[in-house]
Amino acid sequence: MQNRIKDIRHELGLTQNDFADLVKLSRSSIALLETQRMNLTVSNAAQIARFITLDAGRKTSWHELFEDGE
Repeated sequence: MQNRIKDIRHELGLTQNDFADLVKLSRSSIALLETQRMNLTVSNAAQIARFITLDAGRKTSWHELFEDGE
């Protein structure tokens, strides 16, 4: 299962640095999550979903952070 973090970040027009600052994660963590070299934890998913929903004003759900690989 792939995550859609990079797609969502691009939709919001944010760099990895800006996105990392806003979701309170390191830029390297964002890069690792986007390339799937690091697993998305529930805690990280919650931070990202909270930002996307509340701060960016975008309606989203947990399921939107993920998509089937096929």
